[in-house]
Order: sequence, then C-alpha cells, then structure tokens
Amino acid sequence: MVERHEQWMAKFNRVYKDGTEKAQRFEVFKANVAFIESFNAGNHKFWLGVNQFTDLTNDEFKATKTNKGLKRSGCCWAFSAVAATECIVKLSTGKLVSLSEQELVDCDIHGVDQGCEGGEMDDAFKFIIKNGGLTTEANYPYTAQDGQCKTSIASNSVATIKGYEDVPANDESSLMKAVANQPVSVAVDGGDVIF
Repeated sequence: MVERHEQWMAKFNRVYKDGTEKAQRFEVFKANVAFIESFNAGNHKFWLGVNQFTDLTNDEFKATKTNKGLKRSGCCWAFSAVAATECIVKLSTGKLVSLSEQELVDCDIHGVDQGCEGGEMDDAFKFIIKNGGLTTEANYPYTAQDGQCKTSIASNSVATIKGYEDVPANDESSLMKAVANQPVSVAVDGGDVIF
C-alpha cells in the first residue's frame, strides 16, 4: 500500500510538508482505498475509484468545496475525459498510462472548455482527437490552476482515442448498454462515451 500511495502522490503531484503529515495522509489514503475496494466488491450499479481527493477525510473534502477546491472542481470535465481515455487505452493496449489533465486545462481553451472555469467532455474528446492524443501526467503534471499551454510538451502525445459518442440524457438503459461496452464519462446532465 505504501508503493501505491507513492504512485498516487506522483500522479496527482501531491507533496506534504513533512513526514508527520505524510504519515497522517497515508492512513487516510489507506482507509479510503479499503472503503473503495470493499464497496466495489459488492453488487452495485456503479463503482468507486481512487482520485485526487483520496487522501482527504469527508470533512476535508467538503471544505474544498468552499475554498481552493473550487479550482479543482472547475476542472472536473478534464478529469472525467482523461479518466475515460486512460481506461479505453488500457482496454485497447493492456497498458495503463496516466495522462495529463493539465494539458487539457491549459491547451483546450478555444471552444467551450475554459480550464478551471469549466468545460465539457465532448470538447475535451474533440481536442484529444484533433491533437493526436495527450501526453503523460509525468510530462505535464496537474497544478490545480490555469496555465499557458506548453506546446512543446503537449506535442509529445502518448495515447489517443478515435472517437466518442453521446448517450442521451436521462436514459438509464442507454447508459447501462454503454457502460457494458466501454468506459463512460458522465456529466450531471448527460453522458459521453468514447470508443
């Protein structure tokens, strides 16, 4: 579990002020991962996943919604699109590659998507296709804020998708069919499917 926490820290560019804080965050991370795995072992219509908030307690997570966490939540469209892309790449190639949300936040800004001010997965998928893919999280780490597009790094794409498809809003049957076949990126008012 220590190695998994280290990999998670690297993926989400998490740095702690000292060993004490790291040890405390590790315990929270470990408990949250245990809960996620226990939940996913049950018979549910959805599953939980490890994300950038896995080292936070419930109270700390709620607090992020009232302060700096708003910057993170405004980038949720990028995280959703990247997670779906990572999953389809894993299913297609057998390799799990951690892709860069920050590349979308910084570079996909000429349409609806506006960095941490909000965006849509459809436009993110269009950007990924037009751009020829995304680079890795390690090459272009997440900073939780808008930045200038680092075109020289962004041009080093390591994985892409060939298309996406919308699932009709509020259509549980269509969503269930989509989920049975490929990763799905879901927004509150509808869903997107990539293939």
